[in-house]
Amino acid sequence: MTRTPVIRPTANSDCTAVVRIARQLVAAADTYAFEPDVTDAALWAYWSPDTDTQGDGFVTEFDGLVVAMFVIRPNHPGPASHIANASYAVDIAARGKGIGRSIGKQSLLLAAKLGYEAMQFNIVISTNVAAVRLWQSLGFDIVGTIPAGFRMPDGTLVAHHIMHRTL
Repeated sequence: MTRTPVIRPTANSDCTAVVRIARQLVAAADTYAFEPDVTDAALWAYWSPDTDTQGDGFVTEFDGLVVAMFVIRPNHPGPASHIANASYAVDIAARGKGIGRSIGKQSLLLAAKLGYEAMQFNIVISTNVAAVRLWQSLGFDIVGTIPAGFRMPDGTLVAHHIMHRTL
């Protein structure tokens, strides 16, 4: 029997799982620009926005456990709010199971249903080859590269990409 991940809107009861996965990103410090001392409350607010202007949060359950999350929000307010931005995280223990691809595909469909016309990622770290490859396979183009735009944990500066696709 094939098990399928279940994607649903984030609920308050997901707080512990969402913050646990977000803490993995903070600890790695190689894909997201979170300060090391970011609070659990700030992480929860980032991944579970509570108004339409802040976006929509979603979690992915696999075998009854929250193993991933994503958020879709306007990339910018006002006249630029028709372009979505999204953030994604998959629990370290659940990686390599196709969950990232699954939530990537679903987020594109959800963003279109929410009325967005395109999606843009402002920071995709160039050394995160798996993410760059995934987004390109889902139709994103690199529309810009910021040289030395992200500081890795060892202090090395690496480029990051701006990626975009029409929905």
